[in-house]
Amino acid sequence: MAAVLCSTYFGASATAVQLESGDTRIYYQGADGAIYNTSGVGSAVSGANYSQGAVIVPAEKVRPNTPLAVIAYNGLSEIRLYFIDQNNQVREVCYGSAGDFVPGALDDMNYKAAPNSDLLYAVTNSNGGNQSWISVC
Repeated sequence: MAAVLCSTYFGASATAVQLESGDTRIYYQGADGAIYNTSGVGSAVSGANYSQGAVIVPAEKVRPNTPLAVIAYNGLSEIRLYFIDQNNQVREVCYGSAGDFVPGALDDMNYKAAPNSDLLYAVTNSNGGNQSWISVC
């Protein structure tokens, strides 16, 4: 008998961030290879209601089985999502006041990941001002 994936299958990789409001954002690579965003209103631990996922990055721009990392930054008003493309370059998409994901400054730096690497993380001190920083490895 063939295996059947449930209709809510999230794919190979996922990452999440919780905002100050308690709302949750989950990013995942779907079975088609694209990166999706789904959001939950309310705390994830108290039964948030999640919206259907929307494509953030199309499959042709994403390495199969890419690791994902996400941070909320600048007073949690910006979200930055990191992934690896098909040429092993570390990529960044940013969500902010404009209300849509756009390529980030990291894209211009041409940082390469090791082929088949499955580790990626991002951290920030997230306090705003002149001493804020983001580290992606």
